[in-house]
Amino acid sequence: MNTSRSSELTRGAVEEIRRWILNGEIEPGERLREVDVAARLGMSRTPVRQAFQLLSGEGLLDARPAGGFEVPRWSRQEIDEIYQLRALLESFAARRAAMRSEDVPIGELAELATEMTRLGAEDDPDLHLLGELNFQFHQLVFQSSGSPRLVAALTGVTHVPLMHRIFFMYTRSEMDKTLQEHHLLVDALNAGDPDWAANVQHAHILAARSVLMNRLARED
Repeated sequence: MNTSRSSELTRGAVEEIRRWILNGEIEPGERLREVDVAARLGMSRTPVRQAFQLLSGEGLLDARPAGGFEVPRWSRQEIDEIYQLRALLESFAARRAAMRSEDVPIGELAELATEMTRLGAEDDPDLHLLGELNFQFHQLVFQSSGSPRLVAALTGVTHVPLMHRIFFMYTRSEMDKTLQEHHLLVDALNAGDPDWAANVQHAHILAARSVLMNRLARED
């Protein structure tokens, strides 16, 4: 098999397995075996093996000690810690980005914020797409900090499934509020105001944490 074809198969496997995880088709803690996933996708095990490694790097899969991979599962305490770390690190990233506002892609951030607001206003919003756009928005802010070390640290605590899951827990008013906060952050970055940007981002993450922890407490 040529390199181009192999890369295409791996990319296709990554996209499909990622969709299963984010859609909830694969439960947290569920084991994934190369042979089963390869059969489901109708391809050999090699691109699936490579896809597992790539998705592990994204934080969407964890390697099991006994072999294979599984979708991560977190305790309430771990989720609380993740969001508190995100609040600290993301507010610092926003502060740094505001300090170098001339390098921040304000237009792209504004477009993402506007598109999320448009989607959120629909009667039946596409929550998966909202999650994807939200992830893109936050990644742009991380990258705008100008610190590869900070981006690496954020990647370690920004768990994509949790970022997507929160949109399924928001009430309409909570969703409206969180989407409006994206616009406030864009305004703060555009103004080059580090304190404003840091405070908006800190409050934004802690508000999401409050929603998630309250929902988990009620589920218990």
